[in-house]
Amino acid sequence: MKKTVILALYLLTALLLSSTQLVAGSSHVTYTQNYQIDQDLNLNAVASLFGDSRDLYDFERRLNDPYYQISNLDLNDDGYVDYLRVIETVDANLHFIVIQAVIGHRRYQDIATIEVDRNYDQTYIQVVGNTYIYGPNYIIEPRYSYRPQILNVFWKPRYYHAYRSTYRWRHYPSYYRPWRPVPLPYYHRHIRRHISHANSYRYTRHRRVRHSRRMHHQIKRDDYAKRYPRRSYRHRTRTTRSEAKMKTQYRKDKKRAVRPTPRHKNRQKIQQKSISRERSLY
Repeated sequence: MKKTVILALYLLTALLLSSTQLVAGSSHVTYTQNYQIDQDLNLNAVASLFGDSRDLYDFERRLNDPYYQISNLDLNDDGYVDYLRVIETVDANLHFIVIQAVIGHRRYQDIATIEVDRNYDQTYIQVVGNTYIYGPNYIIEPRYSYRPQILNVFWKPRYYHAYRSTYRWRHYPSYYRPWRPVPLPYYHRHIRRHISHANSYRYTRHRRVRHSRRMHHQIKRDDYAKRYPRRSYRHRTRTTRSEAKMKTQYRKDKKRAVRPTPRHKNRQKIQQKSISRERSLY
């Protein structure tokens, strides 16, 4: 009798352990790309990292460092955050830097650009979000509390070679370990720690360099935008506005249906009076 009881308890514990393992395995959730793409990469954090970097190689390393996890972009929907590569072109005193997401074999998507322009003794830095992702004229102008070290690299050497990332699809640096995207509330809470509050980040709608668009055209890549034109910022805002209008209209219709009109109230009173008269007759 004791042996059968011990055997039954052993089987019960084994069954419970297997069920807990199944629940733990099924509790892992993979979050796909949010429809609000503009919120999956904070450009204030990008500007803060740019000011702390030694050069563009160090800047690209910080963008893709698993410790910082600056990006939450997963444009190709593979369950992992996309690698961000850095491409630069130079024209006199202007350094035009493009941040591109690697989304496939020879497929890239521009996310944002950094324009560093030196005019006499003053240097201006603007972080410009891609129109497809962030909408038109999404420009951040950081004001650093210190002189960024990366500026010394741009104009100190006699012969400067523009930086161009050598990494591509499935050919990443050794330090890179892809991580999974998280929901937006967790990302917003996490990214606050990586924005230097000693600096100020001013939003503006005007670009300082007029010929920056011409420079951008030389190295521009919009493979994701061409494939999914309906996921653009303009289309997303239109759909959200139409959804909001439909919700408000539904609420209004619901209130009208619940609240009877004055005519309806009068009809109800007349019907009740007629019913009461008929009952009094009988």
